[in-house]
Amino acid sequence: DCTMPDRSSLVSDTPTRDDLSQLFGLAPLTDEKAFFESHWQEYEISPDQEEPFEWVLQAHQEAQEAYQQGDLDAAVRLNEEALQVFPEFAESYIHLATIYQKAGAWDKCLETVDRAYENVAEEVPWLHYYKGRALYERKQFNLALIEFLQEVRVSGVSEGVVRWLFQVFADQLDQKRSTNWRVDRRLVECAIFCGFRILKIRFDPKLAGRMCGLWDDLERSGPWTEQVLNQLTGMSRHDFNEFYRSFGSGRTAR
Repeated sequence: DCTMPDRSSLVSDTPTRDDLSQLFGLAPLTDEKAFFESHWQEYEISPDQEEPFEWVLQAHQEAQEAYQQGDLDAAVRLNEEALQVFPEFAESYIHLATIYQKAGAWDKCLETVDRAYENVAEEVPWLHYYKGRALYERKQFNLALIEFLQEVRVSGVSEGVVRWLFQVFADQLDQKRSTNWRVDRRLVECAIFCGFRILKIRFDPKLAGRMCGLWDDLERSGPWTEQVLNQLTGMSRHDFNEFYRSFGSGRTAR
């Protein structure tokens, strides 16, 4: 089933831990590896388009080679020439967004992704991620969050996108802390959920310590159950207490 989720629920700027758990458990809409290896074969090309499309593929290949050699201007030019011939060519939009992200040209990155979705009917990998990055740099955290969540739906759970989800939740919490906040339990739970999934992919002692601090915030916001702990951390109470002794204040979770 490739039906996109309801943006007001799974892909929302105010998700809950249940939303995240459901979203992370869905099969992604695309196979990222297969997309970059063979998606070009799926375009419907009429006989009179075959020769121009071969040129588009060649231009895109040359753009990738230019990028690898550090010639970003040539990579941009070749991709744009390819899109002039075949505006539906998703691979060139992705590559352009990659280039602009590397260059920190966030306005151009955002413009490229928006142009892609005017011309590309299907969901493809990375575009939501790059749009999220551009929006994050504009400090439009709620909009960036929607894009990062949508990238999970399209491409699946990866360390990169989960790290940016965590970063958005952490930044939103920092904003609230600066205004004599009451603990926002929803945000804390979302940050913990993402943080522990990052730790499962790649362990980081500094992040582990931060998770213990966020757990302190959670406890200040009210009671929790062992079921909640397991859903947020993937750990039993015993295992979490060992984790907290190692990276937190030395006490056990209450």
